[in-house]
Amino acid sequence: MARYGQAMKDRVLGRLLPPESAAIEEVSREVGISVTTLERWRAEALSRPARERAWTAAARLQAVIATAAMDETQCSAWCREHGLYPSELARWRDEATQALADPGEARARPAETRADRQRGLSVSHNKIGDLLTAQGDLAGASAAFRASLAIRERLAASDPGNAGWRRDLSVSHVQIGYLLTAQGDLAGAGAACRASLRSPSAWRRPTRGTPSGRKTLE
Repeated sequence: MARYGQAMKDRVLGRLLPPESAAIEEVSREVGISVTTLERWRAEALSRPARERAWTAAARLQAVIATAAMDETQCSAWCREHGLYPSELARWRDEATQALADPGEARARPAETRADRQRGLSVSHNKIGDLLTAQGDLAGASAAFRASLAIRERLAASDPGNAGWRRDLSVSHVQIGYLLTAQGDLAGAGAACRASLRSPSAWRRPTRGTPSGRKTLE
């Protein structure tokens, strides 16, 4: 009988358990382990307290995207349901932001505010959305772009006079408009375009080399 190390089991369970919840047949094909064995592992894991479960990098990223649009109360409830501490989720958000940051952003001023960090997180969501779009995962890209939009709506509402927040909000509407166009939802794309008109400078001539001719925006 084949024996598998704990590290291997943790990686596989990270795929099978929420929030990733990959199809067990798909995981079985990927790792070469029978469905029966995977079902047993999953049942054993679900019988343990949620805080003891392993989280893969993909699952951590999905958790960041899933909670980005939530307020503090909703986020705390989500963490309780999935066996996380809010501080763990906050650390994953910071790690995602740092991983996707441009080299110059690593030298950001130490006195940056919470709003600055939130804006950085929204940029990270947009970069994730661009990556998923390039991979053809339009549903995943939509979730990432809308997570960014939710953050930018909160920032713009908190400081209506901040032209930078308004421009960021407009850029998010532009990105969603491009994506909806690619999905064939022209009515939704039109609504996103109209929402972006608060800051016409967000629209730029598309450049070649990006999915659907869309220019990468922040």
